[in-house]
Parts: sequence; structure tokens; C-alpha cells
Amino acid sequence: FNFDEDTTNDKKILRFTVHPPGNNYNDLVINEIMYAPSTGEPEWVELYNRSGEPINLKKWKLGDNTTLTTITNNDAFIQPFSFFVLSRDSSITFFFPNIINFIVFNLPALNNTGDAVVLKDSLSVLIDSVTYAPDWGGSLGGKSLERISTNTSSTVKENWGTSQSIFNATPGYINSLTPKANDLKIFSFSSIKDFFIIGEQAEFKIEIQNKGLNSSSNYLVNIFNDVNKDSVSQISELIGQVNRTSLASGDSYQLTFSTTNFIQGKNYFIAKLEVTPDDDTTNNISFTDFTGVSVNEIRNDIVINEFMYAPTSPEPEWIEIYNRSSKIIDLKNYKIADNSDSILVVKNSTILNPGEYLVIASDTTLRRYYNVLSPIVSTIIPSLNNTSDKLILLDSLSRTIDSLQYFSSWGGSSGKSLERISTEQSLSDSSNWKTTQSKYKATPGYINSISQKDFDIQVTDIVFIPEFPFFGDNVSVFAKVKNIGTSTANFNLKLWEDTDLDSLPNTLISSLDGLNLLPGDSVNAQFGLLISNLQSEKGFFIIADFTQDQDTSNNYFYKRISPGYPPNTVLVNEIMYTPINSEPEWIEIFNNSTDTINLKNWSVTDILTTPASAKVAGDIFISPKSFLVLAKDTTLHFFHRLIPS
Repeated sequence: FNFDEDTTNDKKILRFTVHPPGNNYNDLVINEIMYAPSTGEPEWVELYNRSGEPINLKKWKLGDNTTLTTITNNDAFIQPFSFFVLSRDSSITFFFPNIINFIVFNLPALNNTGDAVVLKDSLSVLIDSVTYAPDWGGSLGGKSLERISTNTSSTVKENWGTSQSIFNATPGYINSLTPKANDLKIFSFSSIKDFFIIGEQAEFKIEIQNKGLNSSSNYLVNIFNDVNKDSVSQISELIGQVNRTSLASGDSYQLTFSTTNFIQGKNYFIAKLEVTPDDDTTNNISFTDFTGVSVNEIRNDIVINEFMYAPTSPEPEWIEIYNRSSKIIDLKNYKIADNSDSILVVKNSTILNPGEYLVIASDTTLRRYYNVLSPIVSTIIPSLNNTSDKLILLDSLSRTIDSLQYFSSWGGSSGKSLERISTEQSLSDSSNWKTTQSKYKATPGYINSISQKDFDIQVTDIVFIPEFPFFGDNVSVFAKVKNIGTSTANFNLKLWEDTDLDSLPNTLISSLDGLNLLPGDSVNAQFGLLISNLQSEKGFFIIADFTQDQDTSNNYFYKRISPGYPPNTVLVNEIMYTPINSEPEWIEIFNNSTDTINLKNWSVTDILTTPASAKVAGDIFISPKSFLVLAKDTTLHFFHRLIPS
């Protein structure tokens, strides 16, 4: 304006900032979250640029349900199809040293019980968000929560899961759950047992899965014995290789591999998969271990030798085992099993020497019932059925050392044990088992009553000559003895008199020393004593004194002898055989001798085709030249009020 007198106000300047176009929703996505890290590891969030352009994170914000924090005020570009990690602390590199792109900033604390993660750009435009819960994954074991597909919404639970990476997470790398174009993995690698015996084949199973979208090429599995236990495969540790052909997408294949290349103790192994191409090699390695053992005992070194399956209450059930080998055997972690249960019965180191017994009982009261000389292990044992059951003895490797199935018809019921006859014969042969013959109803902790012993003298009888002496006769005494053991026996015999007839020895009256018997032989040994002028009943014990004897229950014998009388010593003097008015029948006898006679065990017998007999049970004495009436019942006094005898 040519006439303008003040040109200073003719111009107005307006300044404004032109920003580049904003990012679209989900150009950048939340791809992985570590909200429940292991001790010492910081929380962190991984972003992924799914756009085709670099994105500057300057002034972008990340937060949870309540707080948003600026990621950085400086330029920080995340390249197309790349990852970027946002961490609370730089110590993340201690846990994942291969991370390249990361920023440390004041990341709000993420709740383990569930929270939101929200991402906004520099203009505060929402780019991505996720509200997770513990059941989505990532809540245990220091493992991250991974997004499966960046092309599927972040709000869908099914698009998230716990990381399957061997490193527990994949910050800065494609997620373990994300399908790759090419991804062959070792799904499992294990030995078929926890223990293998030195010298035998240790077998492994290796399952290979194709998690990729494409069929794989041919692949190779290398197996290493990790001798130095550093979890790093080395060519010097290679013990085997398995080559396989292509595996279709979604298919799996199980390989087997065997080796004897292991030592006693813990052995560590590595399986490593080689295949090209492979978009995720973190799942191409797997580890396993087992224990190599040197076996001491073999089957039947220890045997089930006796058991009580039907005790008289409250006696507990119990099982006796016997070391028939020449080995010293530790029973630690041995188990007893029946038809339905397998129970650890020996938890601590327990040595069973050669020739020793051990009793396993369901409670500690067993010594109340038996003089058990062997150790007793008190523990829970499988309940033994009274009709039939199985008994299995398992060692610490769960190998069967001895087993049988018994039946009640074999014996051992009614409070008596079932004993094995021979440890050298078959356990399952019913003829090798019988009911105990012990007077104590069982023999826990020592040699069975029905088993042949190495040393076993048996006193089988006391022989009196004459066998049926008369009153006043002289009687010789013999001991009938047999060696039923397998070894020669040197022993002594002692003759005791039971002076008060209470079935207990009172007075030692004779001995025979230095006797010798070969296995299977027997002898009638005569004592020097002569019983002179036998007047009344006498009782005698013969006891074999043999220090090596393994069964002393048959080392003694007890027998009584009574004098007999010649005919007409006692006479039948009167008989009432046709009484009237209900009078009982009776017989009168007369002692025709000059001695008092005890009628105990005397009998009255008729002579019909089927004779009837009545025995005098107790001591009844008839004096010399005296009468005695034997009646059917006491009503005889009603008919004869005065009976002087």
C-alpha cells in the first residue's frame, strides 16, 4: 500500500510444526512380555515392527493399567520386521547376552496376577494393547508370555502362551510359539530307564517334530556323552549319529539309540539336531541323564523264605527274607509288592550278610510273639490275602529279585507261618512250601523248621527194655537218635528223671558223651543206668547236647514208664449185669497182691463183636487185699447205702 504511513504492521508470521503421518494401529505390536521373571531378572516387554518402514520410538509411551512412561526422548529406530526390547534394568543382558536392540527405562511394574500393557506413539495414539491374565501363560518358572502371531489380535487369549524356549524366553528373536517356515525341533529326549547296569545297552528315545510350515530336508541327530558335564557338545564327546529323511510339516518321528558308553554314577547326554534351512535352532538341542550302576545281587541271591499271611490277632503280618548268596548286600530302597501295591520297605542302608535273615513286619510288636534273633525292619507292608496273593521282592532298581504266588492250600493258615523247604528249589513249586512244624508256630529270623539243616540231631524215642515191665522188674533205658542234618554230628546225651511227674526234668541221672553220627545215620544208645525194682510210674527226659545244632526243638524227648502186673493180680470179684429199678450196672474188683496199685489208664472192656471200653482217667489207688467198685454212675449209693470199699 503506497500510501501506508506505517509499514511495520503490514506483515504477520505464523509458525507451526509439520509432523510426518502418524503410525497405523498395530504397525508396532507388543510381542512378548516377561511379567513374572526369575529372581534377579528384570521385567521387560518386546516390540515388533510389522510395517515396512523404520519407526522412531522417540517420545513413544509404554505402561500398564495405571501409568504410561515415555520410552525415550532420543531417536531410537526399530527397523522393519525387527524386534526391540524395553527393559526396566540393564541386567537383562546377564540373562540374555545376545540382545542387540534394547532400551532401559522406567517400565511400570507388571502385576503377576494380571495387568495391561499399553503402547502409544508420540502423538498419544494407541498403537497396541493387551490385557493378560496368569492363565494366558508366562506365570511360572521364569518363562515369558509369547504372542503366537503378529497378524492376530493381541486381545485374543488363544494368541498367547508360555514360551517353550530352552532359555525361558526369546527377547530380540522370533518367538518360540510363532510358526516358522522351517522349524525342526527335538520335542523330547530321554532314556527309557533311570538306571542302567554297567555293560548292558542303555537305550534312548528321541522324538523329532516338524513345527515349520514347510517339509524339512534330510536331517542328522548327533548324540554326545557330556563327560565334562558342561552342557556343551564337543566333537570328542560324540558317541553316535542318526540320519533321517525329510519330515512333513506337522509330522513327528521317534528315533531310538543305544550305547554301552557310560560309567558308574551319573551320566549326562546331549542330543543335537542338524538341518538346513532352520529358522529356530534354539529347539535343536536337548539334554538327559541317567545313573550307571554296578550290580551286586542277581535274581534269587535273596529269597522270600517264610511269611505269616494269616496271623492270630493281634500278631502282625510279616515276611522273612534270606541271603542265600556269598555276597554282602545292601537292602537300601528295596521294595515289597503284592497283587496291587508296591511299597518301599527299606529306606536306609541295611546290610544283609551271606547266610543271614531279615524279617520285615508291619509293626514293632513281633518280638512279643517270637524270640527273633535277626534284625527286624518295621514298616508298612502290602496286606497279604488269606486265600491267595503274590509276593514280589524288588531291589533299588525295581528289578525282581524273588517272587511267588501262593495259595492257602499250600499251608500256613490258622496262625501258623508258611515255610519254604529249600532255598535251592523253585519258589513257585507248591511242594517246596509247607506249614511250619515249629511248636512256636513260626521260625522268623532263623532256619525253617521244615528245612534240612547242616547240623540237626533228633531224639526220636526213649526205649525201655523190657517194653512192658512187671512190678519189681529192672529196666534198661535207651535213647533212639538220628542225624537228620547234612553234616557229621558230635554230641552228648543226658538222661534226666522227672521225679514229680510234672513233665519237667529234675535230676540228672546219667550221661553219654562223645557220640558221633554220620548224616542220615541213627543209633540206639544205652545208658549205663538200670532202673531197679520198678515200683511205680516214672518219667524221663533225654536231651541231646549239640552246640552246632540248628534246630534244638527236636533235641529232647519225654516218656513215662509204669510197671505192669501178672495175671490174677487184680480179680473181677462180683458183677451186677441185670440190675432192677434203675440201679446202675457195676463191677467189683479185688487187689490180690501185697502192693498198692494205681489203676490210672487201666480199662474195662467187654468182648462183643464191637467191644466197648472204659478207661480210668485219673489216679485211683487200690490197697493190698482190698476191694474197689466200678459203677456207671453215683446213684449206686441209693441202692447200697453202705459200700465199705
